[in-house]
Amino acid sequence: MANWYTNLIDKLQLTATGVVADNFKIALESGAFRKFKEAKGIDVSVSKEVGIWFTSIFQNWFTQLIGLLQAASNYADPAYIALINSIIQSLEVSRAYYSKQADIALTTSLKNVALSKVMLIEEMITSLIFAYEQTLKSVNIDPVKSIQMTDAVNFEGSTPKSFKWNKNKVIVNHVIFKEMQENMQTQQCEVRKKDYLPWVIASAFGLIAWSSAVTKQKNK
Repeated sequence: MANWYTNLIDKLQLTATGVVADNFKIALESGAFRKFKEAKGIDVSVSKEVGIWFTSIFQNWFTQLIGLLQAASNYADPAYIALINSIIQSLEVSRAYYSKQADIALTTSLKNVALSKVMLIEEMITSLIFAYEQTLKSVNIDPVKSIQMTDAVNFEGSTPKSFKWNKNKVIVNHVIFKEMQENMQTQQCEVRKKDYLPWVIASAFGLIAWSSAVTKQKNK
């Protein structure tokens, strides 16, 4: 039975299009990167407060942010890589903010509210990275990643709301994708319509199988 957290994820109306967007939706639907586990006896105020935050602050912002993902003829184009990185950066800064909120929470309930937000955003980040990697691999391109440091306090990109930090600097280390032209050689990054549907179907079954294997390992 789906819990309140899963119900929130299901409410996301994602308008993004293209292979990356579809792989992202598949990852979310599978729950493969879901860390949240509803504890018995959890304070009902936690689900209520997270639900209010999700509906009034996070949902519309995230829908617009992920909606920037559109179908492309070349998913390894520098402009598309920059778009993926900008979305990851916005999510990572937001994750860092709510993580700091959890650190300074004065009650267990407030801490659990903040941690629930952190886990939700982490699921979005991990699912997006996975979706982009799988899209590139589907056309025989090996993703190239590195770690970037972002000062979250002075970040001028998109966030769910205007954050009020209690520090002058908060450094966030996060993944970014690098330009891959030198590694592509003669490989083509065009995703043709005839190749598209089989990949999405294969991705769905592959991710479900992978998720099942991970679950079995955790239950051992």
